[in-house]
Amino acid sequence: MATGCFSAASADRIARPIISCMSTAGTSRPRRKRSRPSWVMFGFARRSRRPATRRRAEQCKKLWDACSLVKVGDFVDRYLASRAVNQETYPRSVRKHESIEHKTEDGVRSWHPAMVAKVIAPDGTPTNLHRTYLALAGEKAAVDPVRKTMWGTIAPGSAIRLFEPGPVMGIAEGIETAFAASDLFRIPVWAAINSTLLSSWRPPEGTHQVFVFGDNDPKLGGQAAAHALGHKLACRGLSVEIKIPPVVGQDWNDVLMKRSWSAA
Repeated sequence: MATGCFSAASADRIARPIISCMSTAGTSRPRRKRSRPSWVMFGFARRSRRPATRRRAEQCKKLWDACSLVKVGDFVDRYLASRAVNQETYPRSVRKHESIEHKTEDGVRSWHPAMVAKVIAPDGTPTNLHRTYLALAGEKAAVDPVRKTMWGTIAPGSAIRLFEPGPVMGIAEGIETAFAASDLFRIPVWAAINSTLLSSWRPPEGTHQVFVFGDNDPKLGGQAAAHALGHKLACRGLSVEIKIPPVVGQDWNDVLMKRSWSAA
């Protein structure tokens, strides 16, 4: 990753939590027994008694197996480079497909290249696939919506794991934003896909400090999700730092792109 706003050492020094919660010392809550979730995809869901759940699992596995790794110079790399994201190597959680069907709400079908990312549940099980439709030249495809997940629900706390976990972690909404935040702040950042999943994200075991990279949404949705997650994690004893871009309507990928243009 390119040199950014913080070094790894400086990230460790920003260890003060900016969020606090009331102490719950001396109290305890009974643990509810949780049943095995029905949304688990590639493993349990394929053995589920529900035909629809098994069908979704098989569709996701078939699509994932048909994808190939992203390499420097291909259409996914060109797209991310156009967003100022430059990676020497790409994670195995992000792949490419030369032609995936896109279907609108009106039933109009078309086929496009796509960036395909595996969404992982907190227990490490794949739970869905996220698709970003592209053109071979490297720009977004002219479809709406340009980003889609497979049908069905996504496990709460899930994320696209773009980097290996560590004691200091970051979480953002989109893939491009997560890559950008990692570049700027020099820490591993995962992508939660949207603000709803961001607010329910669960950090991996061994993580003690979390940077929450929220979007600066005009209607405050990104900020609200970031602070909701930050409060939850702080109440669990983690050190939390919330980062919001200074300009309304921007995310951290916009910040990285502006910095890259200024340096050019």
